[in-house]
Formats: sequence, C-alpha cells, structure tokens
Amino acid sequence: MHPAAVRSPVATLDRLPPARKSSPVLTDRWAVLTAAVTGLVSCIALVTTSGDLLPIPGATLPTSWTLLANLDPRPRFAIAAVVEITAVSLLVLSWWALLRRRDQLRGGLTLGIAALWSAPLAIGLPLLSHDAYSYLAQGRLAALGFDPYRDGPARLGDSMWVQGVDPVWRGSRSPYGPLVTFIERGVALPGNAVVALVLLHLIALASLGAIAFVVTRLTARTHVTTVLLLTVANPLVLLQLLAAAHWEALLVALIALSVYAWRRGQFLLAIMAASAASAVKLPAFFAVVVLALLYVLAGETVWGKLRSLVAASFAAIAPWILLVMLVPDAMGFRRALLTPLSGRTLYAPTTLLAHGVAGLFDVLQLPLRFDAVLSICRVSGMLAALAICAWLLATVRRRTPAETIGLGLFAVAVLGPVLYPWYLTWGLIPLALTSRWLRTAIMGSTVAVFTALPGCTVLGYALVEIRPEQSAGIMLVITVVAAYGITMAKRPDSSAT
Repeated sequence: MHPAAVRSPVATLDRLPPARKSSPVLTDRWAVLTAAVTGLVSCIALVTTSGDLLPIPGATLPTSWTLLANLDPRPRFAIAAVVEITAVSLLVLSWWALLRRRDQLRGGLTLGIAALWSAPLAIGLPLLSHDAYSYLAQGRLAALGFDPYRDGPARLGDSMWVQGVDPVWRGSRSPYGPLVTFIERGVALPGNAVVALVLLHLIALASLGAIAFVVTRLTARTHVTTVLLLTVANPLVLLQLLAAAHWEALLVALIALSVYAWRRGQFLLAIMAASAASAVKLPAFFAVVVLALLYVLAGETVWGKLRSLVAASFAAIAPWILLVMLVPDAMGFRRALLTPLSGRTLYAPTTLLAHGVAGLFDVLQLPLRFDAVLSICRVSGMLAALAICAWLLATVRRRTPAETIGLGLFAVAVLGPVLYPWYLTWGLIPLALTSRWLRTAIMGSTVAVFTALPGCTVLGYALVEIRPEQSAGIMLVITVVAAYGITMAKRPDSSAT
C-alpha cells in the first residue's frame, strides 16, 4: 500500500500550511514528548480519582486508595467527574497529536509510549465499569465447585467476592464462554480478591502484548507506527480493555493471533485460535467461519475441498473439546446468552431507532408500546447484521481475512441489541491490522471512548445541583482543556506562511 493511503484517515487534521524547509526536528521531538507526558499524567489522574465515580448503591469495592476518598460525596463526585472528563479528553488529544506526528515516530518509541500509558492503568482498580468484579465472583463460584452457568454471584452470600458486583447483576448467570470460566476459576483460586484483580489486569496486559507482537510482525515498517497507535496505544483499548479489564482484550488478541498464523501459512492453527476466541464470546465464531471458508475454497478439486472441510472442522472443534474436558458444564453459557439484553444502552442504534419511532408516534398521538417497538428494532438490527455477514462471506475472496472479520464483527457489534463501547474493538482491531479503514478506527475510537463514561452522567447531575459559581468553574476547566488540546494538536510549523 502506498504511504499516502495510510495518511489519508487523518487528512482532515493535516490541512495546514506547508512546512518551512528549515523546520527544526527538535520541535517535533518536544511535541511528541509533551503528548507522551500529558497522556501519562492523564492516566495517573484517572487511576487516582475515577474510583469515586461508580457509587453504585449496595456495591462496595474491596479496597480504595483514591485521592478524593475523604471528601463529602457531592463535591467528591463532581470533582472526580471533572477530573475524569478532563483526563480522558487530554489522553485522546495526546493520541491525536501522536497520530499527527506518526512520521516522526518509530515502532519502538510508540511501544514505549503505549507501555508508559498502560503502567498506571494496569496497577489500579478497574475503572469505568464494575464488570471485573462480576468476573471475580463467577470465578470464585467455579473455584468452590458451583456452576456459574446456573448460579449467579448472589450464591456466594455476603462474601467479599460479591460486594463489588452491581446488585443488578448478582443474580445473573455467566454469559461468557468456557475459556473465560476456566481463566476466572484460575484467578480466583488464590482466595484473595485483590490478587485476582491484579491477575485480571495482567491477563489484559498480556493480551495487549500479543496484539503488539502481531502488529510488529505483520505490518510494513512504514505503517507499523500508525497501526500500533490504533491498537495498543488507542485510548479506547487502554481504558476499556486494560483499565476496565474486559474480556475483549483476550478475544481480540486471539483474533489477531489467528490472523498472524494465517499470514504465516499455518491455516489450521489460525482456525484453532479463532475458535478459542469464540470460547470467550460467541460472536467471534464469525472469524472461524471466514477462515474455514477460505481454507475450503482454496482446494483445487472437489475431493480437495472435502478434505479441507474435514480438517477445518476438526481445527474448529479441537479447542472446544479440550475446554469441555477442563470446564464442567462447558456449554452451559448457552442458557445465559440473553443475559446482556437485560440492560439497555441508549446509544445503541437499535435503541435510538426505537426512541425515534416512539417519539414520532407520540407526536402523532398514536398508541404505542415502547417495549414492542424496541423488540422489533432489535430483531431488525440482528437481521441486518446477519445479512451483512452473509454478503461478506459470499464475497470473501475480495478482501483479506482480517478485513472480512473486522467488518463482520463491527456490524454485529453496532447492530446488536445492546452496544457497549468495548464491543467496538471486536471489529476495530482486525480492521487496524489491515492498514485500511483507518479513518473508521480513529473516529470510532474517539467517539466510543466518551460513550458510557461515568463522569459525563455524574457531571450532568452535578451541574444542576451545585452553585452557579461552581458550574462556571467547571466550564472554565473544560474550556482550558479544549484550548490546550487545540494548541497541542497543531503542528509546530503551522504558523508558517
């Protein structure tokens, strides 16, 4: 691919006057250093304050060491919200600044910056979500001999393993595949919840390491910096996969490894890796279908295609056979596949469509049950995703495997009944590996990183409840951050005429 094709996704950021011929290299180095340090400070600020932004009634964290712990609840939440939004904004702006200067970065330096930003997020408590505490409770159930596919965390009683779980989900069974259950049981075996949290972060960190390995091995030297920035240094990945310790880190790492194995000609191993990813979350099975189909189509004769089909089927089944032997009731996750549907995400396209239809009926003063409309929209979204995946499979030879997998999983995530920001990484990471669709990866990550941010909800209530002068102070901080971001995102030579 021509280098110009890699720069095009951020072309809207590059419409600046031409650089002066005498532009000093040290200025760009200073800009890179400023972005790296700003991102690090932002991550440290998130770790030391954002633990105060999940005050779920009935949920108690196993430990707390945030800087705002001694303040009264109302100002504490408002301050933590401002710090979180400011820190996330600065982290995203730092990322954009690095994307602007990717031509001055080498792969090793980009990995160093990603490691610098990851360090504080890997040692702190889970941020932005309480899902990690559900993982611990499910693991403890399995370690004690219970079946997390039949019993919810509430089965553990008033144990320390349950206290951090959102009460809404304490009665819910695990919807995750047997590979997740096997790992959850392992991290819970030491019997210490804090140690288990550390292990979850280490698993997420190792997953990002695997993605970085694949990027450095598969991507052309001229593109490796851009792809690293879109994967392991991506704020969406750092916050939702590492800091929040969601299982998507393991899922996309296995998909990346399957793409790596495929590119090396180890086709059956690639199918096995994709199958292991489907044992994390079932939508990843689309990757198995893509790789198996390509493997079968490569056969030159009918007999060759039949042999390829048998081999691909065995490769797809092998990880599951192993997990069935290691995990009791390994297929029990099927009974809980609808568990995530218990919640609603207002920013899911299907939910937005349902609200739009309901609003139209309300204007027309026509009777309508919102739940019925929502169900219809959700079914329509799933059918649309199915149609897209079918078309991608029918035209699978027109694209690389990574591109087909990425587009299919992205469609499944966006058009699904519920949409959480970390779901978008199903498709964003494979698409980034292709060095194409980079504009989609950049803009999708930028928007998604602010979606479901606890600070936005808390700040909204805070601005209503606190005094006007405090609201003015908050808005002043946001204005300063925006001005700083614009200054940092500009190239040093932007003043040239």
